[in-house]
Amino acid sequence: MKKKLVCILVFLVIMSSMVTANAQSLSKENIGVGSTINTVIKPNFLYTNTTSTSISFGTGTATATGSITGYPGITTKVMIAVYVQKLVSGTWSMVGYNSQVFDNTYYATLQKTCNITSGYYYRTKAVYTAFSGTDYEQITEYSSQAWY
Repeated sequence: MKKKLVCILVFLVIMSSMVTANAQSLSKENIGVGSTINTVIKPNFLYTNTTSTSISFGTGTATATGSITGYPGITTKVMIAVYVQKLVSGTWSMVGYNSQVFDNTYYATLQKTCNITSGYYYRTKAVYTAFSGTDYEQITEYSSQAWY
């Protein structure tokens, strides 16, 4: 039993030293002159406060709605693209599409209404882009799927 425990401890020590060695290989000293690490991490919601994505039905129609609210004084422009999507054989296909850029504002709502057929699941896909000057962030959101 003691031999087994010693073997496990030795294994753990070796594994932890390998992790340390791999982390050190990425340190600043080990990156050659002129080398570049092309990893950019951009957090979402710097310019977007809230989004809302929904689908609703009329007689033979579906309406996709997307709304975005940014931050006054920070968000300078917003763009919305909404897609009505239908589930066919396990794949979401586009039924209708609308997009618009809203200059000099931090909030907007956009809709797309299109004719649909019954017997399928539908949903809204919305792509929101919020700008602050020339910088921007993009968020993709889906409504719940609904049967029509």
